[in-house]
Amino acid sequence: MVLRNVAREKTSSAVTSSDSFDIALGSFLGWLRATEKMTDIKILDKSQAPGIFRWAHKFGSNATVKDVIPETEKLVEFAKMFALRAKAQ
Repeated sequence: MVLRNVAREKTSSAVTSSDSFDIALGSFLGWLRATEKMTDIKILDKSQAPGIFRWAHKFGSNATVKDVIPETEKLVEFAKMFALRAKAQ
C-alpha cells in the first residue's frame, strides 16, 4: 500500500516519495472533513474505502501533522465566508 503512516520511526531525516505522497494527500484532509460536515456526505467512508479511512485517521492523529491541519470548524467558517463574498460579487 502506497499510503503509509508518517508516525513510523525513521533512522534518517530523508523524506521518501511515499512520505511526500502522504503529505500531499494529507494536506486535503482538513478540507475533506469540512466538506463532509457542510454537505452531510461521507467522503472518507470506512465501509467504502477502509484502507483510506484508516490511513486518514492515522495521518490526522499523528502528532507531527495534527497541529498543522486546520480545525474543521474554522475551515467551515472560512468556506461559508468565501461563498458569501463570491455570491455578493
